[in-house]
Amino acid sequence: MEIIDNIRKTWCDDLKATIKHGSKNKQVKTIDIQTRWK
Repeated sequence: MEIIDNIRKTWCDDLKATIKHGSKNKQVKTIDIQTRWK
């Protein structure tokens, strides 16, 4: 379980970085992914 939590945390941090630096197209995609993961 701990490993999965770690991966998810890293993945979420990557998402935040993508949203920060990414284009609008990428933003829409990442928000869509985040919604599905909740």
